[in-house]
Amino acid sequence: MLLTALLLASADAEAQEIKNITTEVVNVEDVSVDLNGAHFTVVLEMTRHRGPATKLKSLEYEIVIADQVVGTAVYDEKQRLKKGEPVQLRVPVDVGVAAGPAILRSVGAGDASVTVRGEAKVKVFIFTKTRPFETTYTL
Repeated sequence: MLLTALLLASADAEAQEIKNITTEVVNVEDVSVDLNGAHFTVVLEMTRHRGPATKLKSLEYEIVIADQVVGTAVYDEKQRLKKGEPVQLRVPVDVGVAAGPAILRSVGAGDASVTVRGEAKVKVFIFTKTRPFETTYTL
C-alpha cells in the first residue's frame, strides 16, 4: 500500500512537472537564401520552472512557415533541465525550392513567421512523458 501511494505521488509529480516546462523560439540565426532554398537555425529555449529533476530525451518537431510545413526532424541530444536555467537547442532548418518562391522571398526579406511545433519526450524519475509544444517567432 505504501508502494502504491509512493508511485501515485511520483506519477502526480511527474504530470505536474510536464506542465512546468516552457518552450519558446528565442532567435532565428544564420538566415541565407540561395539557389537551393533557404537555410537558417532556429534557437529554441526550454526552461523547467519547478518540480523534480527532469531530462529532455528528444524532440520531434515540424517547422511551419506561412501555414505550410516546410520540414520535420528529430532532435535527440539528451539534455538535463535544471530548475530555472534555460537550455538552448539549435535546430537547423533547410527549406527547399519546392516550398515555393513566396516562402523563400519572405524568409530572405525577414518578414516570415516561423512556427515550431511538436512533442518533447522528457524523463522524470523513472517515467517518460510526451509533452506537446508550439511556439512562433517572427523574423
